[in-house]
Amino acid sequence: MTRKRKRTDTRGHRHEIEVTVYGWKLVVLIDAGTKSPVAGQVGPIHEHEVRSRRALVTQARTNLAGHARLHKVVFDKGFWDGVDLWWLEPRGIIVVVPANANMAVPAEARAQATAGEGITVGRRVHTVRHGQGRAARTARLATEVVGITGLMTDV
Repeated sequence: MTRKRKRTDTRGHRHEIEVTVYGWKLVVLIDAGTKSPVAGQVGPIHEHEVRSRRALVTQARTNLAGHARLHKVVFDKGFWDGVDLWWLEPRGIIVVVPANANMAVPAEARAQATAGEGITVGRRVHTVRHGQGRAARTARLATEVVGITGLMTDV
């Protein structure tokens, strides 16, 4: 693929040059439990992964047929859109999108968990140490995992 790129030389003059990019990329769907690849596709380096998502899921379901069932996929943000989410629903596949702390989804989930609407899945209490020497102190941190259903926020 050839594209134009703007460069500034040492004198501060801007020049436009053509840059050719060669390469391929591999997009792989991996089983989280065994960490083994279930499906994969090779494409040009400049092509976005979005173009291969349906084919990747279809290939994974074909590879697993008769042995296991693909029921949940985890993708990064920006990889899915509404059309493809609705494409997965009749196939019984749940999509999990990890969210950052500053997004609306975690804020809504925390609000529902605080209101007592969720189901407590597990609790963990562990002790951590802060500081060194005589100034060291310990603190007990409690973490609670709450299952939330009915989230209406998408991003």
